[in-house]
Amino acid sequence: MAFKPEPLEDGPDRWRWFAEADAETRAAHPRYYWFHAYAGVPRFFWNEIQVPEKEFRAHAPKSQIDMLDNRN
Repeated sequence: MAFKPEPLEDGPDRWRWFAEADAETRAAHPRYYWFHAYAGVPRFFWNEIQVPEKEFRAHAPKSQIDMLDNRN
């Protein structure tokens, strides 16, 4: 699957775009990376898709990585 540009409008195609996004598409749209550490152990996401920490650190915005590294 090749990189897909983000849909311009909200709607069913946009949600399908998120669900079908491959690693290349996720990397091209870093603003959707986020993490949480509610249970103490961080979990990493792109939109609602759980991703490995390595992918998160490679593509997430610096502000997200700074928050991860500076928590506690």
